Order: sequence, then C-alpha cells, then structure tokens
Amino acid sequence: MVLDSLRISRIPGIAKSTREEVRARAKQWREMFPGTVAAARRTDATVPPLEDVAALLVNGLKDRRSPVHRSVLDLILARGTKRVDAFAPQVALGAMLNAGTPTVNRALLDIHEEWLADEQAGPALAALTKAIDEIVDELGGVAALPELVTELLRRAGETGAARGSAALRRLAEGLLRIVVDGRRYRRRAEDDTLEPLEERRRGDVVIAIARSAELLDLATALGARVQDAMTPQAGVRTPARSRELIAGVLEQNDLPGDSALRAGHRALRLGAALSQNPAGVSAVGELHRRDLPAAEALRLALAELSMDARLSPQALRDRVSARFPALPQIPGRPQLDTLVVEAGLNLRFDSEHGEFVGPTLVGDSTRLTQRPPTVTAAERAQAEDAAITRRLEDSRRRRSYLVLGTEPTRLQRLEQALHNRFATRRLSVAPVLLEEMRHVVDGLPATLTWDVIVEADNQPDGSRSQQAVAKVVELALPAVLTRLQEQLAADDAPADDRAPLVLTDVDMLVRYGHVGTLRRLSDLTVARDRAVWVIVPQYSVFTGPVIDGVQLTTSPHQFLDVDREWSDTFVHLETSPSLPDMEVAP
Repeated sequence: MVLDSLRISRIPGIAKSTREEVRARAKQWREMFPGTVAAARRTDATVPPLEDVAALLVNGLKDRRSPVHRSVLDLILARGTKRVDAFAPQVALGAMLNAGTPTVNRALLDIHEEWLADEQAGPALAALTKAIDEIVDELGGVAALPELVTELLRRAGETGAARGSAALRRLAEGLLRIVVDGRRYRRRAEDDTLEPLEERRRGDVVIAIARSAELLDLATALGARVQDAMTPQAGVRTPARSRELIAGVLEQNDLPGDSALRAGHRALRLGAALSQNPAGVSAVGELHRRDLPAAEALRLALAELSMDARLSPQALRDRVSARFPALPQIPGRPQLDTLVVEAGLNLRFDSEHGEFVGPTLVGDSTRLTQRPPTVTAAERAQAEDAAITRRLEDSRRRRSYLVLGTEPTRLQRLEQALHNRFATRRLSVAPVLLEEMRHVVDGLPATLTWDVIVEADNQPDGSRSQQAVAKVVELALPAVLTRLQEQLAADDAPADDRAPLVLTDVDMLVRYGHVGTLRRLSDLTVARDRAVWVIVPQYSVFTGPVIDGVQLTTSPHQFLDVDREWSDTFVHLETSPSLPDMEVAP
C-alpha cells in the first residue's frame, strides 16, 4: 500500500504532532523501500489525446459541490468565457472569481486530492506527469515553455498542423500547470523522492521549467546571449560562430559531461526559445531570426545543390524545411518560382517533367551537356601542372578515397570543376536519402507522417521524435547503399582510368550516426573499383575532413583542400568530347 504524500499532509481530525509523526514515518518508509515506491507510481500508459485528459480531470470533480473548485479548473484549462494565463498566480485566479487567495489555494489542493482518489482521473494524470518528467529530462533538465508544449502535443499524437493550434497549445499549458502544481504540493509535503519542477517567470508569465534554479539561471543566460545577437539586422550565423556565442555561458556552469545541454544544438535551441528577439536554429546549428526572408532561406538551403540537380517543387520545399525547421514552410508554385529568382538560384522549371533543373540541363532534359570553354590554353596548362591536379590524378589511378574541402559557397563550383576535368560520376546523398525516407514513411502507420520527420530536426538529440527519424533513416539506408554501390561498380574502362565517384550532401549520414558508411569507403585495406571523392565545406574555425566534429577519414593523408583558382579554372571547361553524355536519372 502507498499513501500519497499530499493526502498524508491533509488527513483531517488529527493533531499537528500526529501529522508530523505520520509524515516522518512515511518519509522513512520511502527511503527504506525506494523500489516499492517507484513500482507503485509506475505507469506504462502513453499520453492520450489532451482533450481526453482534460475531460477526465473535469469529470473527476463531479462530486465537488463548491462552484469555486470547478471555476478554478475552468480558468486553468481555458474552459468557458473567462480567459487568464495558464500559469496565472493564485491571486490573479482569485481576482477573476471574486474569491480570496486562501480560498483558491484550498480549492487547488482539494482538486488534486480528488483526482488521486478517482479511478480514471488518477491514472490519466499519472501518465501525463510521467511524460512531462521524461520530456524535461531528455531536454537536459530545463526547457522553455513552448518547447514543452510542442513536445507534449507530439507525444499525444497531434500532427504538425494541430500543434500550431492556439487553443490546443493553451490546453497543453493548463495541463502542464496542473502537473507543476501537483509536484510542488507533494514536495512541500516532504516527498523528496520526486524530482522538482521549478518555474521561471518573466513578469507574471512562466517562460521555462527546470529541475533546479541553477538550470533556470543557465537557460536565462543563454536566452540573453541569443537575444543580444539576434538584432533586427542580424543575418544567419555560421555554426562555428553560433557555438562561440554560447560557449562562455556553458563553461561557467558545472554541467555533467553527459548533459543533453552539451550535445548537438540543444543549448542553442534553448537560448533561441527564450530570446525575446525571435530566433531559431537550423539543422546544422546556424542561429537565425525567425523572420528570415524565405528567399534567403532558400538560397542557403540550396547552396550545395549540384549543377545537374533535378528537384520537384515539394522536394525543394522539403530541403528548406529540413535546413530551417523553425521557419514556416515556403509556398509552392507559382510563388516558389519568384522565390527561386529572388534567391539568385540558377534553376529553371521544366514544365514537361514538373521539376526544377540546373543550368547544365539544356535541350533534351534527360541529357547532360556542358557550357563552352572560356579558359585559355595557358591557364589550362598551368592548372594541369598544379599539385592539386597531380594529387587527384594519382587518386584516380590508385582508386583511393579523398575528402575534398572548399568554402561553403563554392561547393557546387568544385563539384562542376571536378566533373569537367575528370568526367566524374556524381551522387548527392541527401536527396537520395530523403526520397527513400519518404518511401519508408509512406509504408508506415499514419501516426508517423512526413511532417513529423521534417519537424524532428528541431527536437533535441535523443528525443523520441529524433529516435523515430533515426529509425526511418536506418530503414531507408539499404536502398541508398544500393544506389551507392551501383555508382561504384566497375565498367568497361581500364581500372586505373575509371571516372571517380563524387559524393556531396553527406551531412545527413553523419547527423544520424551512419558515418561508418563513409569510413568503410576510406578503409586503406579495401580495394575499390573507382576513386571516391567526398566534398565537404570548410569554415573559418573548423577545417579538415570533418562534419559536425565527426571525422570522415581513417588517415590524415585522405584530405585535400582545393583552392579557388583550381575550381575557377576547370569550372568553365568542357568534359572530354570522347566521353558519352551522362544519363541523368528521371
């Protein structure tokens, strides 16, 4: 038998000394048998729809005669015509009901005690409480209120569109307040086996909930740093500059090494959520304003697009949403056509195939032809004799693995230059993976939609949504590897003269823990049918064969930094006329 600490503290008709003795004995019992207490509280229930939880809580008060109790609950859950903030203090609730603060306090305690005794309300509230505890812990012990609301709605099975509903979000806030109040009442009753849920307010409005005041201080400091940086004139900060912005705040706090706040972009997202200047964090850790123009988001998301790319309008929109999950999705055609022009992208819409195509696709849209050369013979001869060319030629002959680095804005240029000089095969990994992930999602239950996959990049590392996406990536990966093996396979050309395979957009493999795919290709003991060259961006602070701090090579000699001059020389050259035109997959 387990007697709840709240009910112990409110046993009627006993002396104060007796009550204190009962509390002391209950605390001693909890300390002696912690496993029994945990088992009694354990619930395997998932979060039901929040409207159902609210209905059970309201029905749990059916025997309460005083209108104050039901009116207090109506205010917290935003039922009826009166409106108040979900976390409004008791004095504000009392003012709305023309009741004193002590009356409101007693009503709230009565409500929680009745729910404990109700066969339906009690388990529903326990499941809700368990889910909120899990969310807070997964987010690093502290979260902004909007983050908690979004994740709670997701676990309750709400779709992406429904999670934006003001009424549904307000209901979720009211249920959060009920859980936080209940935790406070039990801890005041000396039940310290329960983790705290502390609030941080800005004025009278709750902005964050955490396990401790120290974590709330850290969150507030992160929000202040992001707020100072995200002025109306602020652009998109690189991942390195974004990390540098908050590094000092994290260093000043004694966080455990395995804290979620030290992993991925969690601390940045927390700071962005608490900034009073609207801010968001991209999938690669770029801090940006939430009012980032759609054309700019489009330009950045497609900066690494290969020159022979084919993208449907929806695939183009998905790439922007995947890169900037905090922004609303960009519109479809015909507005999308205008945005493509404003973004300065060298794409045109092929109405016959319903796709946006790159500038190298002309005439018959299934054939690839190149622009005429504009480089002098002297410039070509000088570039042919460059150390970079000799290194690449050696790699092609030995069919070795190389990671090629260049500036983020010149990735397409390098890819085209390599193709012009070496007639390379090309595979952009991210679009192929996204395509296969869509096929996987289409075959799954309707509860996991593509909207959930796109929005998961805005969730913390290790969260359930991220775990779901990781599983979808895992299921999609065999098809991607098949495409990769098809491109790697030998052809009729001599082994030392086969076209190298250039891989781009490999960051999704790293993000979801499949960098091993690239490392296996880099294995010095493995014989390849052709050379493999992986193109990665180089930032001012973080350079080398890495993405998000993850090494892509097995040897320090497998990296080559390609300068501007080499790319600029070969980007204008034709592919060897003796080679057939490349077939572009429809």
